[in-house]
Amino acid sequence: MEKESFSKYLGYSFNIVEKCFECRKCARICTFLENYCVTPKDLVLKFQYLKKEELNIPYSCHICSLCEAVCPQGLNIGKLCMEYREKLVNLGLAPLPEHKAVLSNQKWGTSKYFTVALPDIETGKCKRVFFPGCALPGYSPDIVMKVYEYLRKVLPDTGIVLNCCGAPTHLLGDMEGFKKILDQTKKMIFDLGTDEVILACPDCYHTFKDFAPELKLTTLYHVMAEKGVPEPVSKEDMVFSIHDSCVTRYEEDLQESVREIIKVLGYQVEELKYSRKTTKCCGAGGMAFHGNRELAVESMKQRAEESPYDYITYCAGCRLTFAFVKKPSLHLLDLIYTPNLQEARLKPPPNPLSKWGNRWRVRKKLLKSKMVKSS
Repeated sequence: MEKESFSKYLGYSFNIVEKCFECRKCARICTFLENYCVTPKDLVLKFQYLKKEELNIPYSCHICSLCEAVCPQGLNIGKLCMEYREKLVNLGLAPLPEHKAVLSNQKWGTSKYFTVALPDIETGKCKRVFFPGCALPGYSPDIVMKVYEYLRKVLPDTGIVLNCCGAPTHLLGDMEGFKKILDQTKKMIFDLGTDEVILACPDCYHTFKDFAPELKLTTLYHVMAEKGVPEPVSKEDMVFSIHDSCVTRYEEDLQESVREIIKVLGYQVEELKYSRKTTKCCGAGGMAFHGNRELAVESMKQRAEESPYDYITYCAGCRLTFAFVKKPSLHLLDLIYTPNLQEARLKPPPNPLSKWGNRWRVRKKLLKSKMVKSS
């Protein structure tokens, strides 16, 4: 492409047109790129003239940054796709009809029926808060409550906030809607008199780290590695491969904390070929399942087939994704708090109504515990 034509490429498109060597290192390991282009430059051209029936293409990317990790120039196609998602929203062309479920989830998940902010239910004080996110309460209310009990034991005066970080809305490209959700969540934290947050969800950690620098963040897995791993309720002779959530790609200390916990628990690990910095998305990242279900499921199955061993994840969303494609897997916290691992590893994902019920139960249990302690 000639230098003179660069002016018509705006934002991140310009970076790709100018810097891409067309080596195809990214395209060879990405189902999205493999499906839509030969090289990223082709994608830039396609995005210039998207037809109405092609508006889902920017929404088919997992926004996982694997392309950036393998690219000699450090180019990130996810940034290009996010740029176009935001552009489509600003033009009134998105969110797409396929995103109706995401919008409904965000509306109800941030409502008074599923949110709460409480100081330590034992002491009534709050030096920090535990933020379990959306997916973990939907996955297992019992695990959330047991984790919170553990945190109050090793770090007294730990409060809890149930809400969403806003990542789904951000990934749709709706920056205004995302800001409203994030501001609401930050207010709930600040109103408890703290700016310290312990996160269980890698996506929440990534979102807060990028968009809420005023918060002091750590993860539950850092805390467990430092303060001690709780005694597990069961132990089985199993070998696992660790699936690193794609948003933890550059979080080496978090990856190490997870592996330290698994080592302490006494399990053997066989690392995946694509792990740590070159980890692959589980297949559900970037809201791609709602933009292109068929391609997302293909990514899920490919990732699931990369090891004969059961997967351990530390993202509840990833765990539910693998369950969706029937890959035996567990959340890291299952190794501590779930009694029958052989049964749990094959457990199918809860249906949407069950997930809402689980989230509602977490809130109800917390409020009930607060009333009991204060009576």
